[in-house]
Amino acid sequence: MELDDVGEIVASRKIELLSEPGSKEVLVRLGKPQPFPDSSGFFCPIQVVGAGDEKVRYAGGLDEIQSLQLALRMASVLLETLDPKIRARLRWNGSQDLGFAVP
Repeated sequence: MELDDVGEIVASRKIELLSEPGSKEVLVRLGKPQPFPDSSGFFCPIQVVGAGDEKVRYAGGLDEIQSLQLALRMASVLLETLDPKIRARLRWNGSQDLGFAVP
C-alpha cells in the first residue's frame, strides 16, 4: 500500500535543525489510525518533513493503539537513520534526545 499524504494529523512534533545561519524546522507528523482497506488491522501514517526523503510511510497493528505505538517507534528509526551530519544537528527542547524513546 502506498500513501500520498498523512491525512488527518493527530500528533506532530517540531524538531529544530541547526544550520548556519539560524535553524530550520523538521516536523514529525502522525496521521489518524485507519482500518486497512482490504484486511483486518489498522495503519497509522507517519511522515518526517524537512529532512530525509519526506516519504509518507505507515505502521500497521492489530488495533489503532498498536498502530500508533509502532508509528512512534518508526519515527525514532527514521530520525536515527538520517544522514549523520543532519542527525547530529537535530534538537528537541534544546536536547539531542528527540523524545522518541524505543524500549
